[in-house]
Amino acid sequence: MRRTFGVLLGILLPMAAQAGPETYACQFAGGGRAGWTAAEVWVQYDPGTGVAKVHDEIIERFVGKPVKARVIAANAKKLTVAWSVSVTSNSSQRAQMDYGLTIERPGLWASLRAVPARYDNSFRAKGSCKRK
Repeated sequence: MRRTFGVLLGILLPMAAQAGPETYACQFAGGGRAGWTAAEVWVQYDPGTGVAKVHDEIIERFVGKPVKARVIAANAKKLTVAWSVSVTSNSSQRAQMDYGLTIERPGLWASLRAVPARYDNSFRAKGSCKRK
């Protein structure tokens, strides 16, 4: 009985550890064009609840705390999340920036895209992530 219990603990404990939230710190070279993509983006994704939150210096400046993100894809190959932030440019123009971040698994390569709502242009950055 003790041996069976020990074997079950040996199987379940690692599974329980994997079932918790996944946190990624993603670095992007140069911080992106025009300052609309961050140099570093943090993502926390909980596969058990399907909830994701993101934080970076742009979110910190305009919101002041992490924001909830929509999970677009979460599988063995990639994690893709999207979120929006209301921003004000240096020329006092207000806009909503729509962001999308994809983390390729297992290599943890990342691509970040920022699109100002109602505008034709977009900003992109490529980088890599570390699981924390």
